Amino acid sequence: MGERVCSTIIWIGTSMLLYVSTSLGAEHESIQCFSMDGGNGALEPHSTLAVLNRPTFIIAHPTLPIIYSVADGDDGEGVVAALPLNREDGGFLQPHHTLEQQPSGGQSPCHLSINAHGSVLCVANYGSGTFSTLELTAQGGFAQRGQRFSFIGVGTHPIRQTGSHIHASIFSPSERHVLATDLGLDRLVRFRSTGGQHPRLHIDGMIETPDGSGPRHLRFADDGRFLYVVLELSNEVAVYRWHEENGEAHLLQVISTLPPEHDRSVQHTASEIHISRSGHHLWVANRGDGSIVRYTRERETGLLGEAQHFLCDGRLPRHFTVDETGRWMAIANTDTNAVVLCSIDPQTGRILSKGHHAAVEKPMCVLFAPKPGATRMCAETRTPL
Repeated sequence: MGERVCSTIIWIGTSMLLYVSTSLGAEHESIQCFSMDGGNGALEPHSTLAVLNRPTFIIAHPTLPIIYSVADGDDGEGVVAALPLNREDGGFLQPHHTLEQQPSGGQSPCHLSINAHGSVLCVANYGSGTFSTLELTAQGGFAQRGQRFSFIGVGTHPIRQTGSHIHASIFSPSERHVLATDLGLDRLVRFRSTGGQHPRLHIDGMIETPDGSGPRHLRFADDGRFLYVVLELSNEVAVYRWHEENGEAHLLQVISTLPPEHDRSVQHTASEIHISRSGHHLWVANRGDGSIVRYTRERETGLLGEAQHFLCDGRLPRHFTVDETGRWMAIANTDTNAVVLCSIDPQTGRILSKGHHAAVEKPMCVLFAPKPGATRMCAETRTPL
């Protein structure tokens, strides 16, 4: 049976790795890796890397054993680093060195995205409000070519929107387009791609979000028909009908991420967003009350329905991720210096328990990856994938 018709994937044994990046300096173990038992979720320290200054976001190459990280450079500008992994166990190959580093094209880089070929990295530079691309070689290193885009303007929030703040980006389903969120100017910047293995991007238009909303992160539904944007400042999710042919997005719904009885004396800001493997649920993290909200999702209309809130056993959940099986969620609780591993019911999307904690100082980003040689199986047929 092929993966496309297998609705539930399971991993056998100590099969997963969980990478955690932090806001610590280069003199600390600023990226840590844990082994995770795919059956019971137990975490064990695996390896560490101490070379980068504030590596606040990490992403894996789609085919090569390399992790890419943003970081702060020595001169106040940002950098992007390539971190090679051991093909045998997934640990850091050079715990005190990087494969290569390149300027990020701005200040305070905070997000990376990569195309399916693994040939282009997109970099969001929050501090300078710039968006950059870095071309990659066949070996995963940095090529010489790249692009840089800057934006000017002022939003409505008197403190958070005094200028452009590019926060994240995503490739559209066919990679005809790239969307970048501009939290400072309440819009998504739409780029059209020339396609091919080394595409060039051209600004193709803007998709406006509500005034003062502050778009942060975004996800496409698996069928490519709907786009979901978490609005950090207004604590909402915007749902758009997406048209891949021309890159148009039509707003369908805006829904709050907070419960009706939330504490209004606390500053709330929404952070990360994920859609379940089944497509029937969507999760968003709320900083302030320290919660994850789970919505039901109608696959045909794309609309979000019933919301349930779960406390995430810590403060300031800046980032979270869900593993490929849909059974485990890792939450980076920045202010309580811990990563919390929660079990999930794949059928309902409910968070069932928060049984495993890993002490990590100032965790900022979490990334699941299969351990080399791990066995993937289809739960329905018990056959390897």
